[in-house]
Amino acid sequence: MDANSVVARTDFGGRFDFGRRLKHGVYEIYSRKEKDGYPDPTSKFYQALNFSPQKVQLFGDYPAEKVTVQLQEKAAILAGKVFDANTGQPLKAGVGFTNLRTEAGHFVLADGKFRALIPADTDVYVMVQEVGRDHADWPLFTTKVTLKPGQKMDIEVPLSKTATPSDTPE
Repeated sequence: MDANSVVARTDFGGRFDFGRRLKHGVYEIYSRKEKDGYPDPTSKFYQALNFSPQKVQLFGDYPAEKVTVQLQEKAAILAGKVFDANTGQPLKAGVGFTNLRTEAGHFVLADGKFRALIPADTDVYVMVQEVGRDHADWPLFTTKVTLKPGQKMDIEVPLSKTATPSDTPE
């Protein structure tokens, strides 16, 4: 969200009002509700190729306009568990996502578990890396997923530490 953005939350009926925070001019308006799977459509990571924000033009000293704004298509949800393959213990890990269509990325930190919205109907490259002090000893896990709108996928990511000279018996 840029510094010039003005945000209004809807009430239980979906109504919103910016009050007197907007002056005359042309505004782009869009909606999101990440909690329910509708991500920020202006994010390059989630953005559909055909996305165009709705435009509203306000006139006069006390501008007002009634508009209906619709949520874009739902994202997909990728959730997972990251754990040590040998001990079963949860691992702290960085989970990176790359939208292969736009090449934009998104990142979340997992403390044994993660949950992220990902663009629907789009190939998404997933990379998981342990983030402890010895992260170089843990290989990178990668996979590619393509999910439908609203679809949820759970994955398990077992990571195994690679042997280092100090780990090998003499």
